Amino acid sequence: MSSEEKTSHRPPTVKYFINAMIISIIIANVIVIFSEEQSKHSVSLWTLNITAATASILCIIVLCRYGIHELHSKSYLFIALGIIS
Repeated sequence: MSSEEKTSHRPPTVKYFINAMIISIIIANVIVIFSEEQSKHSVSLWTLNITAATASILCIIVLCRYGIHELHSKSYLFIALGIIS
């Protein structure tokens, strides 16, 4: 079984990962935009931490699901490490 056949039978987890990241970014930006002016800086820092944690968790889920020995898995690993650090 070739690698193309393997990837065609997998569930679209990476698509869910990307969609979840986009949705969390949109929600975080809306929260920052509509926050009060006095607390906008602290709200933006909180949302930054929350979205980074969400992206890190989703990266770890993708890594656990696919492992680190496949075609794009090392890219996911270094994205997760970059977000976490």
